[in-house]
Formats: sequence, C-alpha cells, structure tokens
Amino acid sequence: MPITKSFSSLITHVNGTEKCTEEQLVIIGSDGITIKYFITKNGKPEKITITGKDNEFILTIKQDGNVSTTPKTFDEVLKEISKPKLKFAKDYITSKNGGKSSKQDKPVKKDKPVKKDTPVKKDTPVKKDKPVKKDKPVKKDKPVKKDKPVKKDKPVKK
Repeated sequence: MPITKSFSSLITHVNGTEKCTEEQLVIIGSDGITIKYFITKNGKPEKITITGKDNEFILTIKQDGNVSTTPKTFDEVLKEISKPKLKFAKDYITSKNGGKSSKQDKPVKKDKPVKKDTPVKKDTPVKKDKPVKKDKPVKKDKPVKKDKPVKKDKPVKK
C-alpha cells in the first residue's frame, strides 16, 4: 500500500503517579484511509479506529475490554471525526494542504528579468558616501587608590 499522506503523534504525560499516553494516527493511501486514536489513562486503555475506502468504513471502539464494530458511510465518518477525540483527523483531512508541505503545492515563481544598469547622465551629480565618524578613544580609568590601614583604638586607661 503506497502511502500518499500520513500523520502521527504520540504524547505521554506523567503527573505524580498517574501516566497518560495518547496516540493519534492518520494514514491515507491507495488502500483507503486509516484513523487511529489510542489513549491510556490510569491503566485503562481506549482505542478508536476507522478504516475503509470509498463509501464503506468500519468504526471499531475498544473500551474496558468491550469491542464494538459498526459499519459507517463517509458522511457518518465525517460526523464521527467531528467529535473532540477525533478532531485531529478532521483537521488533517480537511486542511488546505492535507498534510503536504505548503512548498510542494505552490507553483514556482519565475524570476523577473533583471534591468540593465542605466547609464548615468553627465549633468547629474554623483552621490558620495558620507565619511564614517571615528569613535572617540576610550579613557583609561585612574588607578584605584589603596585604602589606608585602619588605626586600632588605644585601650582606655582607668
């Protein structure tokens, strides 16, 4: 199956003792489309897959050990991927570039012809560059005077 477009994302969050893994996948190829959403929260996995071609799709949901398989049409799949969990797939499929780089879709612009230098008229004055100002020399700091030694107080006589 040659793949024409694909999208994949794997995100893992760890919050204290809780671990959450989320995987998103979209593959579009000659054999049709595959959309996969997998999430594990607190050790409870949930998996949603949509596979199919043309107007025949199969929606499979695995949650808490229960598996449900439902045949869907393309319009029903579009409604299904509008839900928050599968929103990534709708965004990817309906995006302007469909996962392709925008550079691949844009036609290459031809360079404009470069104008030849126009000859300078004799009557026009030539602009001269302004002279560059030189920086002022940096003043050297005066040497630091050493502090005089502190005199100790003489003991007081009683």
